[in-house]
Amino acid sequence: MEVSLEDMKESRRNLTRFLNEFRGCVKATYNRAHLRTYVEGQIGDLPRKSVEPIALAAGVAPRTLQEFLSRHVWDEDAVRRRVQRV
Repeated sequence: MEVSLEDMKESRRNLTRFLNEFRGCVKATYNRAHLRTYVEGQIGDLPRKSVEPIALAAGVAPRTLQEFLSRHVWDEDAVRRRVQRV
């Protein structure tokens, strides 16, 4: 299957719109980029979808992404409401 550059750009715009739905759930502004990094790693073509390969592929220190996932406090109710709405 051939994917055009425009298809790729549209997919990226769609992902941005989707992730923007959850901006308010990530309290610290500096952590918002980590959400995108993690999601892109999960939907990308990496053979392993764990934190370390995702972080390394994105040029992020693995510990930084690990801390984002394990220590970051989410507004769980807001996440749930947004997921249900989407």
